[in-house]
Amino acid sequence: MGIDENGDLICAIGGAGGTTSEAIEQIPVSACADILPATNKRIFVTQSTFPGQMDGAVGSDPVVNADAKCQEAATDAGLTGTFEALFSKNYDHVSTVLTGQNYWNGSLVADDQCNWHLVATGMSDFFTDKGSGVYLQNPISYNEYGTLNDTVVSGQNSNRIVWTDIKPLGNGNYSYFQQSLYQNLCSSTACIFTESTSPCLARWCTSSPMCWDSNYWVGSTTSKGMTWAYTSVRVSDPTGNLCRSTLKYALYCVEQ
Repeated sequence: MGIDENGDLICAIGGAGGTTSEAIEQIPVSACADILPATNKRIFVTQSTFPGQMDGAVGSDPVVNADAKCQEAATDAGLTGTFEALFSKNYDHVSTVLTGQNYWNGSLVADDQCNWHLVATGMSDFFTDKGSGVYLQNPISYNEYGTLNDTVVSGQNSNRIVWTDIKPLGNGNYSYFQQSLYQNLCSSTACIFTESTSPCLARWCTSSPMCWDSNYWVGSTTSKGMTWAYTSVRVSDPTGNLCRSTLKYALYCVEQ
């Protein structure tokens, strides 16, 4: 097994004396479901999209909900093992998810074979500017089935945009979005503002119109630059509750 000049994983079939060019083959898999050698981890973007609260109850932890969505996506695609979301909200979830040495995104090709595209070599590699604004070896473009997400964007629903709330800093480090201390645009007597264990930060105003907005950090499945994880988007929900926002984006999911 080795890595070609494009950063793709290849499987070499040959004797102890070495291999020839004819003996280099792709790893035969079904839906890119093969388990890779130790310390090598699979990563994919979900085919499905989810709201900011990940379909969880109001006040529930969206990170926990996101992990469940990743596991469900992997299981449905026939991927064995545990998968969690590369997603942080109010606390660091990145360092507990990125514990491998090499991360690979698999693309399904003819005859149930899989091309493995190297994304990063360890956690810090995801967040290091390697020059000219390049962070990733390859973008995380392929979903749990080994296919590219479609380019169709319906309203605010896109599976080529990804919830992350992570910002690469270029030096191997990152920051994560902390949703706190936002200015309340309603009068103090007209609003109920819940925070603490509610990363969704549900706000209900008894007055009309209901009023709050915030920025969220999302990534792009076509990017190798900082925008693989970080672009700031403004969420303004006229209902006053992000949990009912019309925004629906995908998730990056990482094998544990």
